[in-house]
Amino acid sequence: MAKSAKKVLLVGWDGAPPQMLERMMDEGLLENFAGLVKRGTFIYALNPYPTITASNWTTLSTGAWPGRHGVTGYNVHHPGDPLDKIYSGFNTAECSAEHIWDAAERTGRKCVLVHYETSWPPTLEKGIVVGGCGPNYQDEFHKITPDMVFSNEVYPGVKPDKPVEIKTEGDVNNVALAFTTAAGEERSYYARWDGSDGRLSIFKDPAAKEPLAFLTEGKWGEPVRDMFLFEGKEVEAAFRFKLFHLPEPADDEFKLFCASIVPVREFCFPPEIGEELVGQLGPYYPRGGWEAVGAIGPENYLEYLDMHHDWLTGACRHLMEKQEWDLLYTQTHCHDYAHHLFMRGYDPITGDKGRWNHEECEAYMQHAYQSADRMLGKLLEHADEETLVAVVSDHGATTWLADVKIRGILIDKGLMKVDPDTRQVDWKNTKAVPQRACYVYVNLKGRDPEGIVEPGEEYEQVQQQVIDAFYDYVEPETGRRPFSLALRREDARVLGLYGPRVGDIVYALHTQYGHEHGQGLSTARFGCGSLESVILLAGPGIKRGFKHEGMTGIQDVVPTLCYLADIPFPQGCEGAIIYDALEDPSCKIHEKAKLQKERDRWKDAYDRQVSITHSRF
Repeated sequence: MAKSAKKVLLVGWDGAPPQMLERMMDEGLLENFAGLVKRGTFIYALNPYPTITASNWTTLSTGAWPGRHGVTGYNVHHPGDPLDKIYSGFNTAECSAEHIWDAAERTGRKCVLVHYETSWPPTLEKGIVVGGCGPNYQDEFHKITPDMVFSNEVYPGVKPDKPVEIKTEGDVNNVALAFTTAAGEERSYYARWDGSDGRLSIFKDPAAKEPLAFLTEGKWGEPVRDMFLFEGKEVEAAFRFKLFHLPEPADDEFKLFCASIVPVREFCFPPEIGEELVGQLGPYYPRGGWEAVGAIGPENYLEYLDMHHDWLTGACRHLMEKQEWDLLYTQTHCHDYAHHLFMRGYDPITGDKGRWNHEECEAYMQHAYQSADRMLGKLLEHADEETLVAVVSDHGATTWLADVKIRGILIDKGLMKVDPDTRQVDWKNTKAVPQRACYVYVNLKGRDPEGIVEPGEEYEQVQQQVIDAFYDYVEPETGRRPFSLALRREDARVLGLYGPRVGDIVYALHTQYGHEHGQGLSTARFGCGSLESVILLAGPGIKRGFKHEGMTGIQDVVPTLCYLADIPFPQGCEGAIIYDALEDPSCKIHEKAKLQKERDRWKDAYDRQVSITHSRF
């Protein structure tokens, strides 16, 4: 009879499709993942729609469909708010189902969450939470100042948005590094060098004699700590610089990289864990540098990604060694970032459409996947035979051919009107508007602040007009119909989408459209990828060397972990136990029968003893 798991380790790989993992395993690139596959169960899994980050990581921690937990997309819309107002889906306050870690804590289990998106603000009372805000949610102390590039060139999408000016006085060169923090504070540092040794010094102000950091071209500097204002409160933050290039006589190029500025304590719960981890590992890198790749280049981005994984690995291992733990959830977003950056060049179907050529994109993609695999290997060193291990992804990814302009379709059909100059919605003449990844909302009287559509018959007519417009639409460049489905809100329950946070029409695109993921169904396969998720389970009670391609979804991960580790099912959990992955699907029945037999044996012995001693009352 299989023993219950003593511990649970879940490692999340954002966006990793099982086909690409299998291909890289076959090429010998994922040594640690492949080793785990040999001693576990590998599952091609479906995931809820939309195939997107916030809603699906919430499903992976609750076992609930989006309609139940309320995070119905990357962002959420609250009924009654203006139709153009949305909120981050990464905020735990938006989730109305219980997380597995809260259910575990109810029974005294020690829980640790490291960089697991959709875990902040903390819902644990006694556990440990490191990061966990996700890409577009930041509370008052997580208004992280993103990566910056100071240069004599301006890079689109990367701050600051003004070029620096080099001022030369004799042999000494000075550059003012002016920027605005995410919290709105105006700050400046000062860079100085004389050209004699190629070393640059960073000062807090022009008159300072002691530098904050020394930098050598091509290398990262030591961590820097300084005080910053967050919501009117001074908070210590940590970050690092990397000097890419100092001007030489033949050119005037200057490029200095500043990694994300993150509070030392406040990104963790309890805060002293942040001080402990930053002291051990240096500054926390929440995004791994992917937004700056256009400025620093893929090679430098991948180096930064490795540092990001080293930090996450170090944090997990430190807490595993220094703290009691029964359940640890961690996650890396690197696969998804790699897909958004390199998939169009990586996939032969669109290899000529990527920012970099196919050979380069193939090398970059492999580097990203192998970086995550190395992180997995180091974590597995802390997983003994009594630890249940899960490696999961929230969705997959594919290449894509074209975008679909949803707004344009509604405008052409007269269902939506916008000001030709400002492009703002003319609500008085708009019956339907697109919102988020897969919804269209009817501008309904009595529900929406500027509603014009009457409930009842007119509402249903507008729903049908939108659906007809989508199914009739032909993409002009390819002559194809891009919509795979369009449903009334009441029919979308079949996708796990129901309740007040779902649009009046739910639509999906064929996977050739709509970028790498999000608007395609999780059954979609195209090119070398798919939108399916991976579930890999190994440890107590799990079949070894088994591949499962049946009807399993990521909502089934939580109940399976709970079943094998004797954790109460979270309130709101809707998934099912993945019985096909179990060595003995009836193990709990057998365990119960054994306990009942043992109880009866002790009861019989007690009754005989009482009979002999005449001590029964």
